[in-house]
Amino acid sequence: YHESAAGVFETQEHETKISHQKINPSTAKHTLRPYQQECIDTCIKGFEDGILRQAVSLPVGSGKTVIFSNLIKRMSGKDFKLPKPPDILQDSTTSLLEIPERNKFLVLAHREELIYQAAKQIERACPHLSVSVEIGSKYATMAADIIVASVPTLGKKGHNDTAKPEGSFCERLQRFDPDRFKCIIIDEAHHASALTYRRILNYFGTITDSEVPKVYLWGCSATLRRHDGLGFTGIFDQIVYHHPFINMIKDGWLCPLKVTTIKTNTISTDKLKIMRNDFELNALSRTVNTPLRNKLVVDAYVRLAGADRKSTLVFGVDIDHVNNLCAAFEESGITALAVTGKTGRNSRVQSISEFANRNVPVMINCGILTEGTDIPAIDCIIMARPTKSPVLFQQMLGRGLRLFESKKDCLVIDFIDSFSKDNLVVTTPTLLGMNPDMLVEKLCIDKDFEIPDVKDEGENQTEGKEYSEEIDDLVDSFKKKVNLEEKEGIEVKDIHYSNPYAIFEIKDHISGTKEDGALEALKSYHITCGDSQLLRWSNFAWVSPYQDHYTILIGNTAAMNIRKETDEEGKDIYRAYKQTKISTTQNCKRNSFILSKPKCLDITSDMPQHAISACDTYIKNSHPYNTWKLLMRNAQWRYAQASPAQLKYLTKLGVKISGYGNSRESNGTSIPNNTWINKGMASDLILRLTSGSGKDWRANELKETLARKQRAEEKRLKEERAQWVN
Repeated sequence: YHESAAGVFETQEHETKISHQKINPSTAKHTLRPYQQECIDTCIKGFEDGILRQAVSLPVGSGKTVIFSNLIKRMSGKDFKLPKPPDILQDSTTSLLEIPERNKFLVLAHREELIYQAAKQIERACPHLSVSVEIGSKYATMAADIIVASVPTLGKKGHNDTAKPEGSFCERLQRFDPDRFKCIIIDEAHHASALTYRRILNYFGTITDSEVPKVYLWGCSATLRRHDGLGFTGIFDQIVYHHPFINMIKDGWLCPLKVTTIKTNTISTDKLKIMRNDFELNALSRTVNTPLRNKLVVDAYVRLAGADRKSTLVFGVDIDHVNNLCAAFEESGITALAVTGKTGRNSRVQSISEFANRNVPVMINCGILTEGTDIPAIDCIIMARPTKSPVLFQQMLGRGLRLFESKKDCLVIDFIDSFSKDNLVVTTPTLLGMNPDMLVEKLCIDKDFEIPDVKDEGENQTEGKEYSEEIDDLVDSFKKKVNLEEKEGIEVKDIHYSNPYAIFEIKDHISGTKEDGALEALKSYHITCGDSQLLRWSNFAWVSPYQDHYTILIGNTAAMNIRKETDEEGKDIYRAYKQTKISTTQNCKRNSFILSKPKCLDITSDMPQHAISACDTYIKNSHPYNTWKLLMRNAQWRYAQASPAQLKYLTKLGVKISGYGNSRESNGTSIPNNTWINKGMASDLILRLTSGSGKDWRANELKETLARKQRAEEKRLKEERAQWVN
């Protein structure tokens, strides 16, 4: 199911012949893999059931092009009929006989390599249909059954009628008659929310307020579940099929991985500028593109891969980083080629061909071989480019997943620079739900691999048997930071993050001459958030009122919640909801409000950290900077002293604050000005307690108490029986 890299990058003269060449049907036949057939059957059934804007999520190397090529074959058959567009059927002036038959397909891709790869595969699967390409200066034949088109070519903004939000349609796009097309296929569909894609879909009537689009839509991607918050609202109705790469490895359709992580220790990404949910490239390059780190990359290759790896692909940050890495390899006597956006087309084709044929052991790139490149021979991936994007990381990782005749597995060398828990960087461990600080050596991801439980670390402990190791680390780190030992009179009690009153338990167990310093250090650990994993998942001040529930207030306008639910297939998913604040000031006390009924957003994921990441970007895209910057966990206002109003409200919620009694007993007693609670702590606690955290904790405490009593009673009875027997 794979093309060689040399076949992907062909000459322009040969590319122009695609729409005229025909492939022998006998050579085009092949057997679909079981999951490919299952995916196609699921999609056909989805169309028949009325899911007319659908998508599938499959990893790199699964043969997505093969799938949609054979899907087109099924949909073009006489036994597959879709209803005519309702707007035409309801027009009494139009005869059904005058409705042009919708029998054409439009395949959209954003890169040249993807376009010609798709065209060649479609011709193999559908030799009875004509295929034409529309890209750059090449115009497609409108008589073709299937047109594979470039999104940058068709999605350009027109010159007229710029008053429209998305601008007018360009002349190239207006050559197409929407009434002649049955379905639009989008390759690498995680880009579908971009303006160029939306402009094309608008033109064809796929994005419409109607439940039934004029032209049906199907998309595929290895990273379809967007984690940038844009989602697919108004584009895809449903992801109808998903097959994780771990399952593909277990089933033998993708090659096993061996993962080794390397901590650099000399580089920190904490203070780097963030743009579009990832590191700003110039700042990232200045940080990681150092002689010491580049030498570390080369040394790791020599030590771990040089002896038995034939094709190593290295991902760099930018052109300078790629060139410097290439020079470092060459200085060590290792032949390496660099491919960047400035590499000439002919040179790029030749370099990739040399690498694909294993004539060159190392290729270094930035942004070129991330998508649409099929080189099954790659048996080693070096992640020299840090990223905060799960989508980008999965794309880079996927380059080494394809099967190859002499390839037993793919080695992944993942460089991990220093970062704080407030500044999550995606690594192989975090992708698998492990601790981001975990260093692994030759971790085997094969048919016997078991995905670790995402919640193993820092999980709310409702059984009452053990405290989280995260708390042990917290306490040890806390003591070390303030340079305190037990002998100096400081005692820190092990506590639960999920306990909303934990911060006060720690306060009650801190004593000694260095108390003030201890309390200041304690504030930096955000114990009031409710779930230690939130410190890694988001820079925003999310809190967890109780297990598998996350919430955040957005200024004075709204609140967002993420809840764990069960989908129709019985699988656990995390779904996002938004509530709007409705002021009741006119009828109630000043600044009072209520929250509207939760509105379900187009944000779901099978992992909570991904749902939170998506919500973070949703917040950034739908609110001004001055609003969402105040939601940051390190926002300056959070470190100011808690206000009297906050402390008074906390006492009403049942919190016992030292120096200030219960509101019913205080009789207006003023709150002391030297309180150690800051506004961030108070804000977190108020949000958690008003969301049910206290009730949930007390219920769990009661359950634990009853369980302890039952165990004690059972132990007592056992001892009595033993004495009676004796």
